[in-house]
Order: sequence, then C-alpha cells, then structure tokens
Amino acid sequence: MKKNILIWDGFIRSFHWLVVFCFAGLWYTGKQSLFNWHFLIAFLLMSLIITRLIWGFIGSDTAKFSHFISSPGKVFKYFKKDTKRKKIILGHNPAGGYMVIAMLAIIILQLVTGLFSTDDTFTDGPLQYLIGHDLSLFITKVHSINFDVLLFFIAVHIFAVMIYQINKHNLLMPMLTGKQRIELNDDHKKLRMKSGLIALFILCVIAVGIYFVFVKELLAYWL
Repeated sequence: MKKNILIWDGFIRSFHWLVVFCFAGLWYTGKQSLFNWHFLIAFLLMSLIITRLIWGFIGSDTAKFSHFISSPGKVFKYFKKDTKRKKIILGHNPAGGYMVIAMLAIIILQLVTGLFSTDDTFTDGPLQYLIGHDLSLFITKVHSINFDVLLFFIAVHIFAVMIYQINKHNLLMPMLTGKQRIELNDDHKKLRMKSGLIALFILCVIAVGIYFVFVKELLAYWL
C-alpha cells in the first residue's frame, strides 16, 4: 500500500525556490547592469547558502549531507541499475547528492568572486579594495565564466528532472508539497524531520549579520 511520506521540510522547499528566484534576478540584473539590485540579491543568496550549509549538519534527515553523500562506487552502481527497477530513495539519490554538492560549490565560488569583482567603471564588489586592480579583473572574468558553468548545471538538473518524470518518478511535486507517494518497505527507515522555523531563525540571524557587514555600508553609499 502506498503512502504519502514527508521527505522535504519547509526550509528545503523554500530554499529551492528562493534560489531559483535569485538565479533569475542575478541573471537579469547582471545583464541590465543593475548592480545595486544585483548585490542585494546576491546577499540574499549568500544568506540562503550559509543557512543551507548549517542545515546540512543539523537539519532534517534528508537535508543532511551524511544522508545523500555516497561513495563513487554507490553512484556507479546506481547508474548501472535499470531505471524502472531502481529502489525509491527517500530524498536525493546517490547521483543527485553529487549534483547538490557541485551546485553548492559553484554557487559559493560565484558569491566569493562577486565580492572581489569590478565592472572597471563605477561598481566594485564590497571587498574589491583588498586586492589589486589586475587581480580583481581576473576574478571578475572567473565570475562571468562561472555563471555560464552554473547555467549548464541548471540545464542538466532540469533535464534530469524531465527524464525522471518520463520514467514515472515525479520529482517536482515533492519539492512543492514536501511529500512523496511511495510504497514503504523495511529498507525505508522513518525520517526525522525538523521544523523549517528553526532554519528560518538561523537565516534571519545570518541575514542580519550580512546586513551589518556588507549591506549597511553599501546602502549608505548608494543613498
């Protein structure tokens, strides 16, 4: 008998869609040279990413890195299995776990390089003054190339979701509702879920810290 099982807590679901919003906003503001908004959205994304890293250690079972980071051997075995015969995994599968780590690493690189970037005319990253102009130009180039890499990984992610959908594994609805309809067996242990309100509190604390470290001074300069 199939049951609806809660596999994603409120923070993970909110994090996923807020990151989508941030990507769209960063792309648009970067293309339109709206750098004030670009930095503000980037700091929102930074707050989300730091919270996600913390939640990866103290959050719900499916949010923890220990839950979905597998050895390369397990990933290889997962790909070898016939898609229709693969065991339903609560949360990220072995391949998806590596995708999460890769995406987080790329986003962190994007955020860090943005802090030291410059448009070589009017706008500099908040930490650009700490390094030389030539190094800042190089980091800005890395920032630009890395965003294209990020877009590639996003495309791969969307393609993978579509493939799973074709094979009757809906990954989209669980990220909206938090629940996945599966037939439980002895291999599926009961998941320990934590309230997303805890993560929201952590997010607010981090956002306030980032405001006083970066945003307050930038707002004073812009205004």
